[in-house]
Amino acid sequence: MSEEKPLGRILAAAAISLIAVLTLSYIFLSDFKEYNMPYSIVYRFYLYTAILLISSTLLVLILRLNDRRHPSVESNLWNYIRIVLGSLWLFDGILQIQPEMSFGFAPFILIPALNALPAPFQLFAHPIIVLWTINAGLVDALSAVLQIFLGMAFLLLKSRRYVRPIAAISFVWSIAIWIFGESLGSPGLGMSILTGFPGAALLYAISSLVLFANLSKVRELNIIRFTFAALFIISSFLQTLPANGYWEPGSLAAVTGPYSFIYQPNLLSYLIFNAAEILSHYNFAWNLLLTLALLLLGVAWIIKPRIASFASIFLAAIIWFMGQDFGIFGGYGTDPNTGLVLLLMSASVYLTLRSWKERNIKGLAAPVKVPGQ
Repeated sequence: MSEEKPLGRILAAAAISLIAVLTLSYIFLSDFKEYNMPYSIVYRFYLYTAILLISSTLLVLILRLNDRRHPSVESNLWNYIRIVLGSLWLFDGILQIQPEMSFGFAPFILIPALNALPAPFQLFAHPIIVLWTINAGLVDALSAVLQIFLGMAFLLLKSRRYVRPIAAISFVWSIAIWIFGESLGSPGLGMSILTGFPGAALLYAISSLVLFANLSKVRELNIIRFTFAALFIISSFLQTLPANGYWEPGSLAAVTGPYSFIYQPNLLSYLIFNAAEILSHYNFAWNLLLTLALLLLGVAWIIKPRIASFASIFLAAIIWFMGQDFGIFGGYGTDPNTGLVLLLMSASVYLTLRSWKERNIKGLAAPVKVPGQ
């Protein structure tokens, strides 16, 4: 007998869905208002998208019918990661079908990202540029629908039997985006967790590996746990490098301030502007505080993961707002950046560990069997 979902969980899911729908509606309406578009290109782009979307939706529904014949009870964390990754892919795919993507994504996003790649990767960059520019509408529609397909599949399929091949596709596509769309996490001067290090797609890839691998509950946790420990410790180190310039007066405000001028709700612009104003004072102290917070969180993920996961939710929210302006406004945002991924993954770990504690599951060094599963 399946357990009924608690009312609080249903209401939370409904609230999050409503916020997502309203946000996407605002973005799309703003795009049609802000851009002078070649509608013949946009029309073909949406025609390709509609055909591909119908086909991919039918495929997911067929897989769903077969998936229901193979019930699988997985760990809390595995299911949380599946839902988080599915939601992110679905959101990313919808952002990818913004109308301006059909004519502006390649020149304004893809080509600059490919040109920023290290020399060894430039050999692969040119064919991608040529392929995308020959028929940008079709290739962009394929890219968007693939991400929507991954999102729907992760959200609707629940057995490891069917999730594993989807996770394999997700891993390959995540690495491709990380290399060619995010330029390996944008290495270079100014690299910081504030500006998106190490790249959302790399975190997608790691999450895909967790879903693909047939691991114990504790080992699933440890992959996320030590990944986040390394991420926060490395980020702390990057924040201190003189070459990155974050000790210089006004440097943190320079990260936040420009976001107040992009096209977005006035309230967000107001909040971002005032956040930049706060950061413009005592820059050295703010950077020292951020550096220490990142370092302490990195260590805490090793020795006190439950405390670390809870604290990371709040730090990730601050980073996502002040350093990345939620990652989705400004016209060509195709994912919500690393801040939201860190927030959702940290929340997944926290909820898992709280559940384990309630069930009196102890120990993080060896596989455990959850009572009742």
